[in-house]
Order: sequence, then structure tokens, then C-alpha cells
Amino acid sequence: MEGDQQERQCERSEESADGVRTMVKLERIRLAAFRGVPGELQLDFTSPLTIIYAPNGTGKSSVIDAAEWLLTGEVKRLSDLSKKSASGELRCKFAPAENRMEVEGWFLHGEEAFRLLRLPDAWLRFRAGDDAPQRMSGREIMRLFASNESDKERDYRVAPSLERDWIRSARFLTVSTLALLADTDSQNRTAREAALGGFWGVGELFARAAGFEEFARRLNDGYGGEEGLAATRKELARRKEELARLHKTMAEAGDKSPGLDELMHSEVTLALHFLDEREGTPLHGASPEQRLAELKIRSALDSRDRRRDALSLVEVVGTIEEKVRMIDRKRDQALEAAALFREKANSYCAEQLDRLFDVVSPMFSRVQANEVFDSLHRGPMNNPFAWVAKSSSCEFTLSPHFSMGQRQDLALAIFLARARGVKGTFFLDEPVIHLDDLNRVALMDTFRMLVLESEPGCNFVMTTARRDFVRHMAEKFANVPAVHGMPPLRIYELDGSPRVGVRVAKEWCAG
Repeated sequence: MEGDQQERQCERSEESADGVRTMVKLERIRLAAFRGVPGELQLDFTSPLTIIYAPNGTGKSSVIDAAEWLLTGEVKRLSDLSKKSASGELRCKFAPAENRMEVEGWFLHGEEAFRLLRLPDAWLRFRAGDDAPQRMSGREIMRLFASNESDKERDYRVAPSLERDWIRSARFLTVSTLALLADTDSQNRTAREAALGGFWGVGELFARAAGFEEFARRLNDGYGGEEGLAATRKELARRKEELARLHKTMAEAGDKSPGLDELMHSEVTLALHFLDEREGTPLHGASPEQRLAELKIRSALDSRDRRRDALSLVEVVGTIEEKVRMIDRKRDQALEAAALFREKANSYCAEQLDRLFDVVSPMFSRVQANEVFDSLHRGPMNNPFAWVAKSSSCEFTLSPHFSMGQRQDLALAIFLARARGVKGTFFLDEPVIHLDDLNRVALMDTFRMLVLESEPGCNFVMTTARRDFVRHMAEKFANVPAVHGMPPLRIYELDGSPRVGVRVAKEWCAG
């Protein structure tokens, strides 16, 4: 109980007077013995835009991974490995044994600066005036970095895992995420909803909806050796047909098959006297009266067996019908729960998208070197992520009418527009890899616009392996004035490899 009170007090301390948590900005990072960096590497992110340029295999993505590990406690794309042993799988294989794996970040939280050290088993926060570092739990870290835009959005993120998903979705953009954001294939709906739902902290709602839908599917198809609804209904139909045939036989027999109790004692005695006790077959020399008595007994026995079988089948059919009703009820409840979760998530995302697309639409047009579409809109309420484009009086859906480049341009515009509203530090790993030369120039203009209008709490960190892109960006920002006292663009060129070490070969600022 005392721990919960301290945790709530910590959460309240991160909020401003109006109840909205102040954005935390990462201004500098240092990583050691981490992923592809065997030694130590330190980079400054105080400029509105920082570009990390290096050939592939020189540690660019290691910087992004380090930031994700610092902010969330794991690296999603390596989660299966890092859960086994963070120190064993995230640690650089070429790092000397005496080098400790760690990531350190310098943050600005409102007017307060603090330093956060991420070790394999802990976070330590250093603040001015503290005698000793504060050891922080994963939940405290998630609540610190998962800034809320509204009380409603914060209410959806009720567990550290949800906060972590929000941080990762809203602050880290990779090539794979780009593809998901722009995908409209129904087969990838679950993954797309997880990625887009994470933007607004409602990914868990979509995940639960998908979970209930999968449960309903398993109820229908069967699982764990149990027959599903479809197989149970087939069995029920077979049993009903068998019972109907038996009832027909009984009806045809009618009163011609009296019960044993209806036979005269003398008839039974007479027939049994001439039956072989071992095989139940009549002996030679039986009279017509004796044979008639024997047939009556056999008919009575057959009638008794049919009635017994009918009663048994009626019981079996009743049991199967109850099973069908139970599975049907469970399936309906699962689908109803899925619909409620999905409706809640779709409604909230649609509300956010309506506001966001006021920015996404012109930003997408700006990124396009060859402008084709007049405006962009979300899909219907039951599927808001089915993007729709309008041109003149025509409407176009994403799948058949958008090229792959246009889809990824849209995804990038969604991420940047979202970042513009959320504020803070955002990481883009190779965001221009899909762009042709003309669209790349258009994207440069977009980043230039974002930097010029940026507030002190918003900056971007981007990686690229294209030297021409770095050169063109430097030219674009050459005449841009300082933004909030900082150069608008800072460029790092990395050199080396995990085997020999990674270092900053060159650092320069534009503007």
C-alpha cells in the first residue's frame, strides 16, 4: 500500500498545475558496450534536428536501440532475445570484458534537468541536490516518459506494458513501422491496429478485440483436442438423422411388436423349450406353434432394443444440443466483447484522426513531388485506418490506387503530424530509404518547416546511410537561423565497426 502511494505521488509530481504531464526531452545520450558500439559513444540531441550518418553496420541503429532501451527497458525488435538476457544479447560481442554495458541520458523536464542511467537490471535517476541517485521502477519510468495529451488517453494506458507500447509507437519510427502504418491489407489488420493504436495508447483495446475474435474462431474450429462448434453441429445432425431413422422403424413396426410382458406365459415356455440354450436357435422338429412363439419373442426383444436405443439417442442429442448452445453462447459473448473493445478504440482513434488529418493532409501534399490528391481523410468509424484520398470529385482507397512510395509518404506524414502535437524527442531510423530523389527533396522542405515552427520541447533524431541526403539537408538548412538558441541542424558522421570500435568521425552544424 505504501509503495502504491509513493508511486501515485511520483506520478503527480510529474504533472503541471493543469494536470497535464510536462514533456520530457532527451538532450544527450551516451552508450557503452551496447549492441554495435564496443566502446563509448556520446551524441548531443539539443538541436531541433539531428542526423546520424554512417554506412550500414557502423552503429546508427544501435543509437536508436539505446534510446529505446533507455526509455522503455527493452528493444522491441530484439525482445525475444533481450528477455532471455539483456546483458548477454544487448551487450556488444566485441566489447572488452571490463566495459560495463550501460546507456545514459540527459533530460530536460520542464525547467528541471536530470540524468538517467540505464543498467541491465535498473534505472538510476540523478537530480541536482540529491545526495544519492534514485532507483526507479519500470512503472515509474513508463509514467515519466509516456506523456499524456488528454486525461481520456491516459486512462487507456493503465499498465506499464501499455505505457511502453505508447512510447515505442509514438516516438520511434522504423522502416517496418512505416510499412504497417501505410498498409491496408486485411490480413495485417491486427499488426496495423497495434501500431496505430499505440499512437494513442489504445493498442491494448485492439489487442483485446483481436484476442476475443481469435477465441471465437477457436470455439468454432476447435482447439486442444476439443471439437469446435462446426464439428459439434455436424455430429448433432448425424445423431438426429440416426434417431429419425430409428423412429421411422418403430412407427412401421407399430403394434406388430408386442412387449415381452404382453406374451402369454405358455407361449414363452413353449418357445424356450425348443431353443438351443447355448446358441438361441430353434431345434429341428419344432411345430408351427412353437416357431410362432419364438418369432413373437424375437420381435418383442427387437422392439425393446429399439426403444432403448431411441432413449439413449434422445439423451445423446440433448447433450450435444446443450453443448452447441454453450459454445454458441460463449462465441456470441466473445464477439460481443470484441465489438465493444474495437468500437471504443475505433471511436477514440477516429476522433484523434479527424484533428490530426488537418495537419497530415497538407503535410502529405508537401512531401509529394507530384501532387495528385487534394486531401486525405480517415476511413469509416468501423475502420478509421482505411485511408481515403480525394481528387476533384473522385475518391480513392489506399490499396489499389496508392503506390508503395505514396503509402509510405502518408505513413511518414502521420508520424510527423503526431509528433508535432505530442512534442518531445522522436527517433526515425532510415525514414528516407523508400523515397526517390524528388520526394526526398520535398521531405527536406517538410523537416525544414517543422524545425522552423518547433517549440523548445520538440526535436527529431534521424539516421541515414545516404551521403547525398546529408549534403542536401545541410544545404537546405544553411540559411535557417538558430532555433531557441540552438543550431537548427546537427550532423554526426560515424566511423568504424563493432569489431574495431565506433567513433564520431565528424560533427558539424548547419544554419
